[in-house]
Amino acid sequence: MLTYRVELELVENEQALSRAQRRAGRSILATNELSESRLLDALVLTLYKGRLGRPRAVVFDAQFSTRLALRSLRFMGIPFVGRCRTDLWVVHRKQRKVKGLARQFPPGRARYYRRFGFYAKRVRVVLEEVGRVSSVLIWKGAGEGWECPALVASVREGVQGVLEIWGLRWKLESSHRLYKQAFGLGRCLCRRFAAHLKHADFVLEAFHEVRLERLRSPSLTWRRAQEVVAARRGNAVLTGTNALVA
Repeated sequence: MLTYRVELELVENEQALSRAQRRAGRSILATNELSESRLLDALVLTLYKGRLGRPRAVVFDAQFSTRLALRSLRFMGIPFVGRCRTDLWVVHRKQRKVKGLARQFPPGRARYYRRFGFYAKRVRVVLEEVGRVSSVLIWKGAGEGWECPALVASVREGVQGVLEIWGLRWKLESSHRLYKQAFGLGRCLCRRFAAHLKHADFVLEAFHEVRLERLRSPSLTWRRAQEVVAARRGNAVLTGTNALVA
């Protein structure tokens, strides 16, 4: 009787992982929901249903950089890049706050990135209940001194990759400014997250109506196109009186 036994050793294929990450999407999540627990429930449900595909990273501001949020994203295997408060406790050789790291790594110990126009330093740290992450210190000139916003990240990219992902957030802010100022995205008075989602759906529908009107009549400003559509739709997409730039 012939028998055999197979012994295997599993190792990460770095080239395959790199190719998969380059093909990953660049989805960014944004919400007006300020309740962290409800936000995480909605995030888990959205990612579970696969509505976003596989995001390259979730990007968020400092108010969501809590251990609960970071721990939940790490548990789901979702990479993240977020701004963190400077009083966040981390471990780098010893326990200290992020602002302590900034004192240890001043601009003279950071690298200048001409592409972004500021100095940055990546420090590997351990965050309680989350594990090993990167703290990226960003040094920007402010008058005669410096300011140092900090990021926390779990993505595999280097410093420039982290900064590139974080920069995508500002593109989102640009579109949000139009949605909020012209179409009332931030004017939903309901408390339930589902109501905020439905309100956002109506805002996007109104935006696309106005966009189609501008495509039909390129000479129209955003505000004038909004007025034309509002006259046709019974003021359903008309908000405020602040003029929009073309």
